[in-house]
Amino acid sequence: MMKEPEKAPQRLWNANYVTFLSMQTLFYLMLYLTFPILPKYALSVGIELSDAGLLSGVLFVASVSSRFVTGSCIDRMRRDRILLVSLLVSGLTTMAIALTDKFWVLLMLRFLYGCSFAFFTTTVTSCAADTIPQEHMAEGISYFGVGIAVAAAVGPATSLALYDWIGGIMTFVIAGGISLLCVLCLFFASINERRSATDKSQQGSSFPITRLIEPRAVLFALLVIPITFCNGFVNSFIPLTADERHISGIGVFFTVFAVTMMVLKPLSGKMQDRTGLASVLVPAFICMTASACIISFAQTLWLMIIAALLLAFGQGAGQPALLSSCAMVGGKERRGVALSTYYLGMDVGLGIGNVTGAQVAHALGFTKAYLMCAAMLAIGLIVFLTTKHKHS
Repeated sequence: MMKEPEKAPQRLWNANYVTFLSMQTLFYLMLYLTFPILPKYALSVGIELSDAGLLSGVLFVASVSSRFVTGSCIDRMRRDRILLVSLLVSGLTTMAIALTDKFWVLLMLRFLYGCSFAFFTTTVTSCAADTIPQEHMAEGISYFGVGIAVAAAVGPATSLALYDWIGGIMTFVIAGGISLLCVLCLFFASINERRSATDKSQQGSSFPITRLIEPRAVLFALLVIPITFCNGFVNSFIPLTADERHISGIGVFFTVFAVTMMVLKPLSGKMQDRTGLASVLVPAFICMTASACIISFAQTLWLMIIAALLLAFGQGAGQPALLSSCAMVGGKERRGVALSTYYLGMDVGLGIGNVTGAQVAHALGFTKAYLMCAAMLAIGLIVFLTTKHKHS
């Protein structure tokens, strides 16, 4: 099915890298086409509002659960088959949403989609990392983030427009059909299949935790938790915060955030390749901390825009920096486990930020909740600075 493996790439923009970048961008477009309209569709077929919320939350539960085994599978099994199966499952479960109005069926479909999401994102990043020259690793991973940002910028608005134009059923069918484009891309990919020598040597022995978690990536996974927690919380509650403070035009916040991220991500990756992780991650934590503090007391739109700029740099630089670091510390034989360790931390932070955000805001109020985000980010910065010698 795949082309024969090629030699190690000499430049970043090689054919394989472009193929995997295209696949991931299309896959995230499928996600963002379905995410905004799923609650609306659920309500339209008679599902209760509280149950509709669970349809979004179960994706995070499935993703986090699957991350524990994705890395081991990637390092021990054929990655082309993992990509193919995860794409087919994602596409079919998305299309199948249009065929049912039963809550338990929808819940099962979204759980399966969450599992396939975890397997695909970890595997495609692992395959792409193999195509990136070591001296361009951070830059290459940063462009992967740009692809996600493009999908996030285009997907929701397109989804709502399609929903109003052709209805929810056809929108889910179109979204699921995008997986077929990803499968076509897969035919043009050249994947070097490698099995972990570490895992081979451990066959027949007691089950080691290192099959599921890469110890050298744990610190990076912990550091990404406050970043994604803050991002999840802000994205969910900025509109409500603006309503409470009578700030009009808050949609500009998300526009500025998306555009800034798309511009800055590649630049931060190039900087990391040249000057190291600390030169990017320290400013990222500082910018995100400052952003959360500004949002906590902002009463005007222009302050929110400044916060959006700072947040975009922090997230746009911080997440790819940590992801590329995990890709490098794992090496080629342990790359799958290292990346799944990172994604586990990302899912935990994002899931907590989205799922428990309402309870946090209700208990503390928006001002204190954003200050709590700032405190978590400051702690993350302190942890990194005190352990910097271990990964410098």
